[in-house]
Amino acid sequence: MKKHILLAAAICSVLLVKAGDESLTSHHFGGHSGGGGGSKFTLGISVGAALPMSEFGTAKKDSAINSTSSIHNGFAKTGIHFDVSATYLIAGPFGLEAILGGNLNSFDAATANSLYYPHGGATITAPSYFIGQYMAGPALSFPAGALSVNVHAVVGLVTANYPTITETYSGGTTTSTGPSLSTFGYNAGLGVKFSFGGNVGLLLDVSYIGIFSPAFDYTPLSSTTTYLGTGTDQSNHNMTFSMVTASAGIAFSF
Repeated sequence: MKKHILLAAAICSVLLVKAGDESLTSHHFGGHSGGGGGSKFTLGISVGAALPMSEFGTAKKDSAINSTSSIHNGFAKTGIHFDVSATYLIAGPFGLEAILGGNLNSFDAATANSLYYPHGGATITAPSYFIGQYMAGPALSFPAGALSVNVHAVVGLVTANYPTITETYSGGTTTSTGPSLSTFGYNAGLGVKFSFGGNVGLLLDVSYIGIFSPAFDYTPLSSTTTYLGTGTDQSNHNMTFSMVTASAGIAFSF
């Protein structure tokens, strides 16, 4: 994770040096939202794919670290990403950006069933994960005619639910639930904006989303079993998290 942070910082440093050599009055600002020339404020709306990584996107059986901890794999599938971004021009290519976004990633129940119950006997079902991001930070834009290259490196809050996992078998069910989590994270991205003319532009963006903490800690897990009632699993269930998003959208400049 530290390597990704250092890479994002290095990219921003190079672009800042480049920007310093340019005339501050010769740039149009776009950021993730990619506004039109001379605009102070731009609003972007984008949708695309959310590719889960780390243990969050791993479809393998959980493995024990010791008697009190385990690696918790998420079985998250590629899902849908959406965000609304707003940027404000400060000077030349420099600006501030805010991103409100979400990712819906379904739980890979088919793979979970094949691993945990290869001979049948029970069926695992679960709803989707929802990963939210609420972030703000610096953004840069470097235009070349109708195109502009945009970079953002924002930080803020990342939230994650624990999907209720139900195991159904002959005679009953076992339902596992976990806490909803929030932690500090970051979003570093590179995008391109194509101006249609006027105040409207097409956005293309690829971003890497991560968290500053080592992992999501879904502890404790609560388990309710038919005829046996509810119990609590106090062992640590840590799940590392990262994600890549690829999106397209439209920007409006004001």
